[in-house]
Amino acid sequence: MAVSEVRPGLFLSGLDSALKLSVLTSRNISLIVNASGLEDVPYPEREGMGVLHVLIQDRPHEPLSRYFDPVAQRIHQNRTGGTLVHCSAGRSRSPALIMAYLMRFEGVNLRRAHELVLDQRPFIRPNGGFWRQLMDYERTLFGRNTVRMTRTSSGVLPEALQDSEDSNLQPEYCINVRRVLQVMAVSEVRPGLFLSGLDSALKLSVLTSRNISLIVNASGLEDVPYPEREGMGVLHVLIQDRPHEPLSRYFDPVAQRIHQNRTGGTLVHCSAGRSRSPALIMAYLMRFEGVNLRRAHELVLDQRPFIRPNGGFWRQLMDYERTLFGRNTVRMTRTSSGVLPEALQDSEDSNLQPEYCINV
Repeated sequence: MAVSEVRPGLFLSGLDSALKLSVLTSRNISLIVNASGLEDVPYPEREGMGVLHVLIQDRPHEPLSRYFDPVAQRIHQNRTGGTLVHCSAGRSRSPALIMAYLMRFEGVNLRRAHELVLDQRPFIRPNGGFWRQLMDYERTLFGRNTVRMTRTSSGVLPEALQDSEDSNLQPEYCINVRRVLQVMAVSEVRPGLFLSGLDSALKLSVLTSRNISLIVNASGLEDVPYPEREGMGVLHVLIQDRPHEPLSRYFDPVAQRIHQNRTGGTLVHCSAGRSRSPALIMAYLMRFEGVNLRRAHELVLDQRPFIRPNGGFWRQLMDYERTLFGRNTVRMTRTSSGVLPEALQDSEDSNLQPEYCINV
């Protein structure tokens, strides 16, 4: 979901959606809460629209709670217009801020606030530090907690609590376990070739632990404050996540740089790691591993199940596949969910027949 409406007039998204005038206009956005940690964000011009900056990175020790009250108050004051709260991917900082707002001004507890956001955006996952700050905020507001941190086989996770008959809070379920395997911050598509969103690319621990010597920045932003790392290069792909954007002009240059960097690790990222960066990696796999587009998609999807390049990028990938191999293994088809890419499978007579809709 690119943009999720948590409450009437209150929207949650990643950075990409916040850069689209059509998103802001169609939802009557008069306030943007920018929790991406970036100040110089090139928002479209819109008369009367304000921007509140939350200068926090998605790290557990960052003091997001200092923004809980100011952000909640600004959202509450903006009820006559639409508010869009975004971070990089709409998974950690922005949902945490909205949960704080729901507790502060709708009077719901943290467990219920999380449910309300999760219902509209099933892949949210605030980091553990933000959860602890939300729990402190809940205790300040209501005098008790409905969530606690608990150790599980997947690490320390927030666990919701449910009132028992004697009014003591008992464990009910681990909030994030159902999505923890699907939402991967950094995905290794091939040995030494990684795919992520913007947040992960800003963490020195991510770059160091994976020996990253090349970053392919497909976020559309030039002034990205990457950690300093000796010998690390950055290739900028100045493209927004819009179907008409000419991503294909970068297919060969990016593929060649990745191929040349095989002695080090390469991290390809956009804002959320869902559209531009997986498309670039699929182009690389076709160009230098000789696999067709259907197989390239399968390889990336296996490691990152929530990718979804937009329709325009799919068409450009199909053109690239036809240039490389003389035929297509994917076609665009009309479905009840709109025009989507449909994979094709070789039949016994070697004619390509429809197999399944890739993105459904």
